[in-house]
Amino acid sequence: MLPTMDAPVHIEPTAANLVAVTRRVERVRPLFRAGLWPFVRLDVEGVENLPANGPVILLANHANMLDPILLSTVTPRPIQWMGTETLQRTRVLGPLLKAAGTIPTKRFRRNLQAARLAKAWCKQGAVVGVFPEGERSWCGRVQELRPGIATLVRIVGAPVVFAQVQNSYRHWPRWTTFPRNGRIVVRYSEPVHFARDAAPEHILATIRDALDVDPRAREDLPTRGLRLAQGLSNLVFVCPACDEEECVDEQWNTLRCRRCGASWHVDAASRLWPATGGEAIALEQCMDATEARFDRLWNARADDPGPVFTADGVTLQAEDGRRERGELALFPDRLALRREGEEPWSLALGEVENLNVEFQRMLEVHTATASFKAELRMGSAWKWPWAARWWAQRG
Repeated sequence: MLPTMDAPVHIEPTAANLVAVTRRVERVRPLFRAGLWPFVRLDVEGVENLPANGPVILLANHANMLDPILLSTVTPRPIQWMGTETLQRTRVLGPLLKAAGTIPTKRFRRNLQAARLAKAWCKQGAVVGVFPEGERSWCGRVQELRPGIATLVRIVGAPVVFAQVQNSYRHWPRWTTFPRNGRIVVRYSEPVHFARDAAPEHILATIRDALDVDPRAREDLPTRGLRLAQGLSNLVFVCPACDEEECVDEQWNTLRCRRCGASWHVDAASRLWPATGGEAIALEQCMDATEARFDRLWNARADDPGPVFTADGVTLQAEDGRRERGELALFPDRLALRREGEEPWSLALGEVENLNVEFQRMLEVHTATASFKAELRMGSAWKWPWAARWWAQRG
């Protein structure tokens, strides 16, 4: 883990600091464009909908690691992004994010301090940028929206502009380490004004409808790349042919099952073409098959108290730095760390507000009052939050 900074991670939202941030962004924007040019082309639609001055909340879908840079490059005005406090405390990125006026937030927590800072920046006439999902999408569709986004919109009270980023998912899927070459379209909506007494359900539904992107809707924007299967076993952890778990290997542009020998060629649209011929399997079909597998597993287990998944050699770290090492296990009712027949740590699934994956193999567990991290050495990490949510809904 990178050393962290002890100093405050944000600058005060004043008129002078907004001018300073604007100047810094204008200096680095040409560098962003030059760095992106070799592997991504950017098209912009509706940029005239963004108010030329005054406060704005910019909400965008999030499927690509580069989304903040892409949007900061094409948006005429500088964006004060809301970003995780942990990242802003690192010695490498922390000073850069602070200089850009980034607003620190706690992942998947309701954070009134962040909302106050966002409102204060908007009072100075800034554009505050937020990814309502709180993390990158695994499948390209908009995920469950972050708790508190409706409250943030109402507290700040600024007009909302939606930035729909199209083809971002196929350019750099969350499950792979390497970006691909392709074209991305950023489409800005007209400003939307929400009343202070607007129902949260109405706000969330409007955000979802405005940002949801069908990852296969832009076949006119092809992508190209190497190692197209890299990282895909994190998502396709159940063999499409024999329905067995954790048996799919990656070989450049090919997935192959160790159990049944079936193999598939992966194209740039993340479709699986059987080596024996036939129709391609869309990634969404693999995910639907996994849902069906969980359903069968639920019915078969009945009253079985044993774990659903286990992972050996896991180090669990709490926010205060405490560490425990052992076997991580997901039960139908709890998540636990086991060692020598004991459970030095366990958490009821009902207490888990969010379980997500960061950096491919890092599980992050969030409750109302605490957060924990657990790094998996092997196997699919994505199946843990997927199964935990599935089990909690039926428990």
